[in-house]
Amino acid sequence: VYAGNFVRVQGLNMLVSAFDLLIREQADGGRQLVLVGEGVLKNPIIQQINNLKIRERVEILGPMPKNELLSYLGKSEILFIGLDGHPALEMTVPSKVFDYLAVGRPIVAALGGEGRDIIGRCSENYLANSSDIVSIKNGFELLIQRASPATHIDCNVDLVREKFTREYSTGVLEEVFSKAVS
Repeated sequence: VYAGNFVRVQGLNMLVSAFDLLIREQADGGRQLVLVGEGVLKNPIIQQINNLKIRERVEILGPMPKNELLSYLGKSEILFIGLDGHPALEMTVPSKVFDYLAVGRPIVAALGGEGRDIIGRCSENYLANSSDIVSIKNGFELLIQRASPATHIDCNVDLVREKFTREYSTGVLEEVFSKAVS
């Protein structure tokens, strides 16, 4: 499942191509890709899906309220987050990084910078190269082998609870300010 904006920097074209490669190489035939969201690339993504002749394997859902989306993500088998490899994007951490971690599902992450570092702290996730379709496909293959629909990744949830709460951040800031004043 991918949830977010359908815009150029999210790597959706790479995701769709990697999914196409995955289902062509796997014999089970039951895999589905779900894209949740909206954006300027929706029609080009639909065109790509149609050109690859995988429309029956891809579901496109519109935007959802956040609580509904988090519930949906929590029931998903594997989540995907991507950002093109532009150096400027490596300085950002998309908020969906924390949403994905919080629902405790395995993540294929095709992004750089701190977002990649954060997701990489949990070995149950897979860090793919954002410009390499085979790398993204390999991530899905590995996580499919490891995961069942019921797999809950405690490491992801623990990471959010321990390192990315307001309380933790406030404590870190207090420590920095205390050292600066001393």
